[in-house]
Amino acid sequence: MASRTTLRDGRQPHRSMKRRLSLEQLEARELLSGLGLNDSFVTALGLGDSGAVSGNLIPGSIGLINAPRQEAPATISPYSPPQQVEAWIDGSTVRYRAWVNGTWEESATTYSSDKVIIEILAEDGVVAWTVGTKLANGQVVARQVGFALYDTNQNAWVQSEGPNLGVLSVTQLVNHEGIVAWTIGYPLSNGGFVPRAVGAAVYDPDTVEGGWKVFQTDGNSARTIEDFVVSGDGLGWTIGQEGAGVGGSTVVKSVAGAVYDYEVHAWKRYQINSKSNEVFVGFQWGGGAMFFQKAYGNDGSAAPADIGVAVYDEARHLWKSNQTTYRGRYRITGVEVGDLVMAWTLSDPVTAKQVGVGLGAWDSSAGGVVIRTIPTAESQVVDRVMAGNGVLAWVLRDTANANREQLNLAFYDAGQRTWKLWATPSGITQRIANLQIDGWVGWTVQKQDSNGTWVDKSACVAVYDPGRGQWKLFQSPEATDRSVINFALAQGMAIWKIGYKQSPSGPYIARNVGAVSYNYLTGEFNYRPTNYDLATQVEYTAAGDGVAAWSAGSTVTVLAWDHASSTWRTDSVTYADDVRISGLTTQGRLVAWMVQYPSGYDESYISREVGYAAFDTYNQTWSLEGEDFSPAGRVTELFIENQFVNFTVDGLAYRRAYDADTQTWSDDPGTVIATFLVAPTAVPVNRGVTIIDWSNGATKGFIDYGDGWKSD
Repeated sequence: MASRTTLRDGRQPHRSMKRRLSLEQLEARELLSGLGLNDSFVTALGLGDSGAVSGNLIPGSIGLINAPRQEAPATISPYSPPQQVEAWIDGSTVRYRAWVNGTWEESATTYSSDKVIIEILAEDGVVAWTVGTKLANGQVVARQVGFALYDTNQNAWVQSEGPNLGVLSVTQLVNHEGIVAWTIGYPLSNGGFVPRAVGAAVYDPDTVEGGWKVFQTDGNSARTIEDFVVSGDGLGWTIGQEGAGVGGSTVVKSVAGAVYDYEVHAWKRYQINSKSNEVFVGFQWGGGAMFFQKAYGNDGSAAPADIGVAVYDEARHLWKSNQTTYRGRYRITGVEVGDLVMAWTLSDPVTAKQVGVGLGAWDSSAGGVVIRTIPTAESQVVDRVMAGNGVLAWVLRDTANANREQLNLAFYDAGQRTWKLWATPSGITQRIANLQIDGWVGWTVQKQDSNGTWVDKSACVAVYDPGRGQWKLFQSPEATDRSVINFALAQGMAIWKIGYKQSPSGPYIARNVGAVSYNYLTGEFNYRPTNYDLATQVEYTAAGDGVAAWSAGSTVTVLAWDHASSTWRTDSVTYADDVRISGLTTQGRLVAWMVQYPSGYDESYISREVGYAAFDTYNQTWSLEGEDFSPAGRVTELFIENQFVNFTVDGLAYRRAYDADTQTWSDDPGTVIATFLVAPTAVPVNRGVTIIDWSNGATKGFIDYGDGWKSD
């Protein structure tokens, strides 16, 4: 049977550089002093009457405030309206309704009979539309934007409009993740319109200073809106200058962004203008930040020579920006952006040789983005870069021997206000493969075996320990005729299959499994290899969200590292010898699989049974369960979503969720574990942490860090 590894891929492009703080950044800010954990979520939550925290990971410098009924203040996050919303045009009336508590709540906005409803969008619980007039020549022009949503606090629809544009026009309308945005067209002599300004609206649920908040920029006849990007974090756009480029072309001379600050109840806009001999040649918006690249001269297609970023600091209510000043010494040839960090490759403008990397990271202590440039040695070139989860990685390749590769890592320690660098030795004949970043950095080292074939010989994990202020490295033992197969990181652990060569010219067969986790309390790695006999073959592996599973023959084994007790937790289930395991998958600390039985009429197999398991962080144990639909039932689908194991049997859909309170499986949603406040005693109470309704498995919740920082 073929081997494979199933990974849960939750990565998203252009994620926030500042909002999704991992716990080591909190430590640097003295919010969770001494905790020092960079797993996605590892603390066991209690089920006491006050919703206290259980486990021994909370240091004595942090006090717990009982808050069983704590509600998030209206100002700490964007309002999330009912999501099931419908809207339609009825003559000169826009009608809309929302499904609230089992009933439709309806409302409408009516215009005079000479107005025309042109476009209507209902997305993410918000309704937006354009209204305009019909000219004498029959042309219909949008003159105004309207928007509405249902406020469950007021039990009513709240509707508003942008300014009437007069002779101007709405040229583009976007309704996305709670933000309504539009471009504003200025008229041309031929009756057309050119976008030269932007506008946006967002709903603030504050009962005193809230409501729909709108802004519009001022345009002029020489500027145009080129790029226009809208996300739930805000919007970004570029401003072009007509006739300023080569041959009278339009070139981008300004980049701008806007976010809404729910604490000060105002839009915060920011614009960066280029100098007379500069143009912007690259722009990205995402995660409440704008990334831009500049070239020198007036050629909009020139290679970028400098790079910069601007981010809104919610804690200080200010935009912070920084940019390089290479001024032609390098060319920017590749950019990678991840949580809290970014990296780019630097090339020689004459030879095109990749001669360095640039690093950028969010400084959570001082605010703003810090930048560092690291040139390569003369004998090396940059092969590839990667960014994610606060970590930057790049591989250098020897110019004389392409099989000599060196891995470099960087982490910006905001507590010490310094970059922490680490690298593998240089000058060694080895390849860096399967490079991954998932809180930790993982990779395999490839070397040539006795046949000259390049093989993954060892599995490696590097962890930055903020409590100790240093990088920690694990490398699995190497052995002759042994290999690493399907290496994967899984948020707090790494797992791989160990292959054995059966003959000098034969393939590597997976006979065992290796796993490793890092103990932040002791500063040591915990390596756990299996020790199966040589007749065993490991077929499927799955890893994600801090748990792993594999099948060997008719046995399924599940594994998790228990941070509360600093030990491995494992369990297994064994079926009859004539069955096969298929569809092994994991998500949110749940594992699921199908059990296939011989069909009886040929050599095929049919899925007749499902198995599933949950790692219970509160009870510190695995809960395994299964359902058998033999002899005639056929399982045709299996997946995990939103803490439910979903499967289909003979066309009927089933779902199962684990309840940590009763330690049982049912078709009801998972039980909310705890609601509590955490306040460090060494710093002011308002720099505490509020965690709202975090469910078992740590896939859904909301955190307010108490100083303007939030995460969902």
